Amino acid sequence: MCPVCFYFAYIYCGNILKTSCGYSAEQVIHQNFIISICSFLSTLVLAYLSYKIYPLKIVKTLLLIFGVFVLACPYLLNNINSSFDVFLVQLFVMLFVPNGPSLGQPIYYKHFPVFKRFRCASLTFAISRALMFLVSSFLIAYLTEYWHHWGIMIILLPVYIGFAFGIFHFEKLEKETGNYPQKPYVEI
Repeated sequence: MCPVCFYFAYIYCGNILKTSCGYSAEQVIHQNFIISICSFLSTLVLAYLSYKIYPLKIVKTLLLIFGVFVLACPYLLNNINSSFDVFLVQLFVMLFVPNGPSLGQPIYYKHFPVFKRFRCASLTFAISRALMFLVSSFLIAYLTEYWHHWGIMIILLPVYIGFAFGIFHFEKLEKETGNYPQKPYVEI
């Protein structure tokens, strides 16, 4: 999910800034730099929260928030009036991408067999990233050319659904092993 969101936030929205708002390349880079700083700060906040709250619960919350955004994305992009609107869309994507800081990776890895853990995890990661970068680089260009902003949803929706299936599968595995916390609240 991260490569598609990265492409959307930095490249696709950067193109919107250049074509719709008349930004120069320097202004787009400056805005993307501000988004990167905000994304880094949100990673720090999520790292602290994962110390207090079970990481899968955080990822599920981010998944729910991001799902609403995926459905509203074409509408938001069609009604952009200023560069600040693009900034808010970029910021929302980078703050609420469910696997941005990879909160659940230790939980995912411990369910792989010990002697196959490195091979399974590294091959899965490498193949998924290669495919997602190919999809986000080439397929989005063609989809947005024909369906404009709806092409983004055509890519984001299946990626979102696949990621949600994975999260719920690992939640089920955690409940089966008894590692999933049962407390409904958290003291911060």
